[in-house]
Amino acid sequence: MLETPALETGDEVACGQPLGAVGGSGNALNPHLHLETRLGPGGALIGSLAHYDSSASLLEMNRYCTWRVSGLFQILDPRRLLGNSFFEWGCPKRTDRPFAIWRKCDSIGG
Repeated sequence: MLETPALETGDEVACGQPLGAVGGSGNALNPHLHLETRLGPGGALIGSLAHYDSSASLLEMNRYCTWRVSGLFQILDPRRLLGNSFFEWGCPKRTDRPFAIWRKCDSIGG
């Protein structure tokens, strides 16, 4: 990230409140703001995670696998939490595909 987020885990946000800025950092091919929501065990916190990076530590790779492929955290369309009206604010309405297209995580062999 180009800037440290102004939000912390557990902070409440209001409709229209900026969460971050569009930009390009890390391995991003195009400027974007990545927002991903998942449903998991209550109170679970995961620190820094990485996988497809040669500098990632074993701990970061294990965290990534826990987050993406363990089944403990299920991807959740944010519209289910926030409602469709939230995403109609400032976003083009798309009817041919969901608001977010989630990339399937590569399966990780054992």
